[in-house]
Amino acid sequence: MKQACTFDIDQVEGQPLGWLAFQIARHLLFPERESMFHAHRFFLSFPDDTRARSIYRTLNSLGIPVAFLPPWEILPGESSDFFAPNAAARSQSIEAIVTKQARVVIATHKSAIQKIPGNSQHIISVQRGYRYRLEEIMEKLVNHSFVRVPTVDDFGQIARRGDILDIYCPGGPYRLDFFDEELERITRFDVDTQRSLDSLDHVSVMQHREYQHSPWEIDRQSVFNFADDAHVLITNRDEFYRVIERERKHCFSIDPDRILLGTSDAPEDTIWLDGFASNHVPLLNMEYEQTIASQREERFLDILGKVSAAYLSCRSPHSVDKFLELSEAYGLQLQKIDQLDGLAAGLDGYFLLNADFEESFYINDNHVLIADRDLFALATPKKAQRILGVTTYLTDLAMLQPGDYVVHVEYGVGIFRGIENLSAAGTRGDFLKIEYSRGDVLYVPNDKFHLVQKYIGSDTTGPKLDRMGSKSWEKRKSRARKSVEDIANSLTEMDALRRRHKDHTYLRDSSIYDDFVGRFPFEETSDQLKAIDETLEDMYSPFPMDRLICGDVGYGKTEVALRAAMKAVESGYQTVVLAPTTILVEQHYRTFQERFIPFGVKVEMVSRFRTAKENRLVLEKLASSKVDIVIGTHKLLGKGVSAANPALLVIDEEQRFGVKHKEKLKELKANIDVLTLTATPIPRTLHMALGGIRKMSVIETPPKDRRSIKTEVIEFDENVLRQGLMREFHRGGQVYFLHNRVETINSIALRIQSIIPEARVAVAHGQMGEANLERVMLEFSAGEHDILVCSSIVESGLDVPQANTIFINRADTFGLAQIYQLRGRVGRSERQAFCYLIIPPFDTLHEVAQKRIKAIEELSYLGAGFRLATYDLEIRGAGNLLGSEQSGQIASVGFEMYTDMLRESVRKLTGEMGDSFEPSVRTEQPAFIPEEYVDDMPARLSLYKRMSVISNENDLDAIAEELRDRFGPPPAEVQQLLEVCGMKMLAIKARIDQIYLASQGKYSFTVNEQSQVNMTKIIQLAMERKIELDPQGKVSIESKSLRQFKLFIQSVITKDGEQK
Repeated sequence: MKQACTFDIDQVEGQPLGWLAFQIARHLLFPERESMFHAHRFFLSFPDDTRARSIYRTLNSLGIPVAFLPPWEILPGESSDFFAPNAAARSQSIEAIVTKQARVVIATHKSAIQKIPGNSQHIISVQRGYRYRLEEIMEKLVNHSFVRVPTVDDFGQIARRGDILDIYCPGGPYRLDFFDEELERITRFDVDTQRSLDSLDHVSVMQHREYQHSPWEIDRQSVFNFADDAHVLITNRDEFYRVIERERKHCFSIDPDRILLGTSDAPEDTIWLDGFASNHVPLLNMEYEQTIASQREERFLDILGKVSAAYLSCRSPHSVDKFLELSEAYGLQLQKIDQLDGLAAGLDGYFLLNADFEESFYINDNHVLIADRDLFALATPKKAQRILGVTTYLTDLAMLQPGDYVVHVEYGVGIFRGIENLSAAGTRGDFLKIEYSRGDVLYVPNDKFHLVQKYIGSDTTGPKLDRMGSKSWEKRKSRARKSVEDIANSLTEMDALRRRHKDHTYLRDSSIYDDFVGRFPFEETSDQLKAIDETLEDMYSPFPMDRLICGDVGYGKTEVALRAAMKAVESGYQTVVLAPTTILVEQHYRTFQERFIPFGVKVEMVSRFRTAKENRLVLEKLASSKVDIVIGTHKLLGKGVSAANPALLVIDEEQRFGVKHKEKLKELKANIDVLTLTATPIPRTLHMALGGIRKMSVIETPPKDRRSIKTEVIEFDENVLRQGLMREFHRGGQVYFLHNRVETINSIALRIQSIIPEARVAVAHGQMGEANLERVMLEFSAGEHDILVCSSIVESGLDVPQANTIFINRADTFGLAQIYQLRGRVGRSERQAFCYLIIPPFDTLHEVAQKRIKAIEELSYLGAGFRLATYDLEIRGAGNLLGSEQSGQIASVGFEMYTDMLRESVRKLTGEMGDSFEPSVRTEQPAFIPEEYVDDMPARLSLYKRMSVISNENDLDAIAEELRDRFGPPPAEVQQLLEVCGMKMLAIKARIDQIYLASQGKYSFTVNEQSQVNMTKIIQLAMERKIELDPQGKVSIESKSLRQFKLFIQSVITKDGEQK
């Protein structure tokens, strides 16, 4: 039983969340100290998700066992499952609540009133070194609604490969590696790379959702039943009861008492914190965007002078370094402590505390806590999550499905019919089966898979199949190559114009830039850092930069531009930022203002939302060097607009500018650095980037907890619409309803209002008055409207994290890239987002529209924008890339081969191209990936493609380790395949035409005049009868092992400077 609480409400009044977290943590960590609390567990409920997650983050950073209970995200009684990440998070929290493992439970009012199952979510625990029957584990998991799949990539899935079992449950995914019945290894693994991460000694497997079949059929009970020994603290009593009434009101198809609490169900001894944090004044008493670093430091030092002890909260090593710099500058003596033991000992001084507090506050009259993000204007860090490498999108054979058109470099266009295991020359192996004209069939051995590409070309009818033995393929290749060479010549001439030395240079090392980087509120992803490094290197280059940054909406492209702009500004130059819409200009202006004002950088905006006089004044400042950064639409391209000292031009979504504006841009680009940002590259831009003419960086990593957008194709049905609208309205979110016909948009808005009368509906379109449009958009952004019925003006609009559902009416009339861009308006938070594509009956649509809709449905995963652009090419054809006259050439050989040809031609013209060399390595031993070892065909195809282009020993070792990790010890056939890959690398290095790995220790290879081998040494060994050498250059040797044979070849390879 808990003791009576001596909680003093007056102490809480006006305090921030961090103060409450501090008091709870101090009590739990050091219960012997005098405290306002007596129980050793807590239950806290907050009106909104933001505050709940904030205090969860703080307590978790202090090492407190804490659980956050999220609400379910579907309508009560809805006949669909909980969304997987939401269900898993709930299951994990419920386990911590019912078993009382969590010392603190944090909920929103909505989740606090939702009843939970009273049983443990635990299924099974396993420990390394113990014996288990794998079949029994799988049976248990299947009985708890886990689903068997070839490759695990979501919660509730399991996959078995031999003695390896992958399980995706809360806390996972986990990989269990058995030897017979002994569990040899347990690891977590990355679902995107499928590679193991950290090793574990034991793991508890929990249910991936709190129910078996339906969430509404299980027995539920109040979460407060498990808080009998805890202090229950609920903020904002009135809002708590409003939530109860609202949620029960929305229970249309189920008895609310079965799943929800009533107004009398809160515990009698609940502590109501009605005035909590309502009038909290920031301790540093300043807004980040209105102050500079020196002002915050002055306030910080002033506070330190008034207290006997200060705790400096650090979330990261970077924050520690910042505090240490301050200590050196001002002579402060800092000590590092663990958790709150410094306070427990009652010590005076300044202490570095490894914790995540949002705000600074006085603990009492003599003690203060200073939060790093308060002092340094930092925000919550988010760790990155890696996804599939974008560079494989065009060539990854795992994308192939039987029936797809493919291009073989030597034989032309055919149809992929699958993969078959055959015996050839007495040896078994895997072959791609490709069907050609007249029923001809080509079997491509696994070491030649890299010669096969997916066909991307015409969008109306399928390409004409080639006939094996015909010369038509070579003729088409020849014509395409001649066309490509002409284009390459013109492109390199254009590029040469930009190779003139630019007039400006940038500072390389700067503490100001480093400080700017340190204030980035998130943890950079690896590909974001790569994009930043590539951009800076281009800027340091003596030639003007022309780089494309490609990345999905919200993946961090703007940060690349911000850092480039900072580099330009600190070096004394101006930056011009161009965006296609006024609303996007407004968004960029806010972002740049927030980041640059603490550094005294002058940022201005030219927009139709400003008066003519205001715009004229900004342009005058631009011309007189009185502003550092100017952001605007095509108004900045008008006559008479000039910058005094420009060095950097940032262009957002260049494809949305008109032809005249693009011509003006060409003039602007002549001698300054250009950075172009895009979420979906237009085909021409994509082609130029892939073709080697234009440099491109791809940011493909989503922020942590970002979820794929659930995309559904529906017809206009009011019942379906209401369910989708109500689901978002019920969870307090916002909805875009896109209707692109202005003449009927108001009648559609009235219809939507009649479908969901309880919602606040607004209308926005491009023909509205400027001031009115801005007002509506900003009101929607501020949460004053629930549903925005709008035209495609929102395609590039303000960030609205609360908007997580979009309906696109007559989606069949939009281009693929446009649909993708529109869908990107939602899904910018941790919530599950929805996109509904409203179309007429599917079978009435044109074939191209059907393909477009199918592609969008298929590409619902994160980071799909780059791959979507290739689908755009496939659907619309690639003829408009380089002019309509090229469409025939592209269709004749396929887009990828055409691009390869262009890349080769450009490299030859620029002197970067070396001739290709393709050796043959044959073996009498089977060398393939057995279906029993990797039974998933896409996974096998992908592995074959990767193995066929391995170029160094490190990559070979990495793929061998990956095979062992994902599929278990490689069988003899796979070991031999890896050996063949190694020998092929050696053959390329030595330019050896053929290597033959016979059985019984007999090996041979063939050399010619181009081979990089020491022929003098080979002839000498032949004369000594240690090897055989025939007149055709065939070298034969008997060796005890393949390793000895490899060492022999390495011994005769010509070293640098050595005579052949």
